[in-house]
Amino acid sequence: MSGKKGNKIAAEYIKKKFEDFGLPTEFDKFNIKRVNPGPKNEIGDDFTNNIYSWIEGNDSILKDEVVVIGAHMDHIGYGPTYSRTGGGRIHNGADDNASGTVALLEIAEAFSVMKGQNKRTVVFIAFSAEEMGLKGSLHYVNNPKFPKGNPDIKKHIFMLNMDMVGHDDEFVQDIPLSFKVPKRVTNNSGVNFFTQDT
Repeated sequence: MSGKKGNKIAAEYIKKKFEDFGLPTEFDKFNIKRVNPGPKNEIGDDFTNNIYSWIEGNDSILKDEVVVIGAHMDHIGYGPTYSRTGGGRIHNGADDNASGTVALLEIAEAFSVMKGQNKRTVVFIAFSAEEMGLKGSLHYVNNPKFPKGNPDIKKHIFMLNMDMVGHDDEFVQDIPLSFKVPKRVTNNSGVNFFTQDT
């Protein structure tokens, strides 16, 4: 749960992984209302952190356009607040949302290898306090940090959000599996779109 010891450990781990990829990284602290004390009334902080890492674009004009790739890195801890099954027991967050966080880290690592080739600024954000009502993303939208030097949410042109990207076999079997290879469509904006033939 955001503000608790486990949340701090996860945030430090994510920050270190971004730094290991050679990417600039920073915490962005914001206030939260404490909930879910747990079975032993653990003390938590009244704040948490989003984690930002980025690769600045190499085009003098397009680098001010921001592409965000994000996932939330918190879960509900012991409940009972936000829990569907009641409190008093740990609610593991492997799918919601360690799966999205791991995907975020993998994508950041892949982009780090291509550093300097992106025209637009790519920002990787691990949001905190999502389970409290999207508090981390709301904090970012109201206090954008990019583009550096002149932050403006209106310069954010795209966001990929990954939440619960891993599922058990029972869920996956219910999804019709039909996929066709996308083809690239380019327009004059410099943005490549991908479409699927039907």
